[in-house]
Amino acid sequence: MFPTKSKDLASGSGSEGSDERAPAAREPSLRRVYRLTKRYALVCAAIFGLQYLPPTGIFLLFLGGFLWIGVIVHIYVLHVSALAVGGAVSRWFLALPIAFYGAGLAAGLYSDSMAADWKSKQAWAEIDGTVPSAVGHLAFLPWFPSHDPRLPDPGRAFRPEELGFEMVLIPVYAKNREARIRRLVFHSDAPAGCPRTEGPMRELGGRCFREEAIEEPEAFLLVGVEAKWTPKAARPEHAWGSVLVKTTKVVLHEAGGSERLGVLRGALIRKNAYVLFPSAGCTLVSSGPDWSCSWQVLPRWREERVGFYAGSSPDSAAVLMSALRQARGQTP
Repeated sequence: MFPTKSKDLASGSGSEGSDERAPAAREPSLRRVYRLTKRYALVCAAIFGLQYLPPTGIFLLFLGGFLWIGVIVHIYVLHVSALAVGGAVSRWFLALPIAFYGAGLAAGLYSDSMAADWKSKQAWAEIDGTVPSAVGHLAFLPWFPSHDPRLPDPGRAFRPEELGFEMVLIPVYAKNREARIRRLVFHSDAPAGCPRTEGPMRELGGRCFREEAIEEPEAFLLVGVEAKWTPKAARPEHAWGSVLVKTTKVVLHEAGGSERLGVLRGALIRKNAYVLFPSAGCTLVSSGPDWSCSWQVLPRWREERVGFYAGSSPDSAAVLMSALRQARGQTP
């Protein structure tokens, strides 16, 4: 009986000793992470302090100083993760990188979902009038297909001739317009580039074309008149991102004057990144002039162009064809 009792007492004293040592074993981990956190925080504070002062802040601005704090924060999170994996601190500290990077991913996915919902509610082409069948010329201002050919593969869907339109180049603000007007004569598809056997040719929407001089048409449909940006004060800011809307007028020009038929809309959506990147920096505001400082946790580095957006988005061809169908009185 006595040996058993002594054994039980010994085992009991051992468990009590382990319980007494458990807080002492956890305390160094907390203290070590605390010291590490304090060092990184002091470095971030020093960087922001140098940016806050204009003489050093301007120098750091050219060196990308506004990104330094974010880089240091990521190094800190990875440092704590390495210590936890290596057993130098408690494995519970792995919750820090999981929460940090998980929050960034969740914010990015939420931004994608809300942006898709916003896009689904937009009407990119609104045409209120119709174009007479006798009007068969289509022009752009500015002439984006020539100067900025951003109709990629989706541009192959842009076939205005199917709706009775012939594309022309009309320099509205130029003198001697009669001598400068050109029409676009399209040829075959250009999978491997446009041939040079038939004179200078260029590519638009996956097709080769050349220009031919013509007389000024009596009437034509003009896309791109007085494109306007949404005023900065009216640009919607959301938790999931920001939206910059641009509208482009569609005008019917005739001998007796011009008539506004409708508008094309597009937007530049800036969405949240998939990773948190705390940053702070200062910059010179020229309107002041003033030295302004700001900070952010979730940057909006991802951009998406939707709708027409002056012909620079992947949806431009589809939006244009929808507008032309409406102009001809057809279902978009």
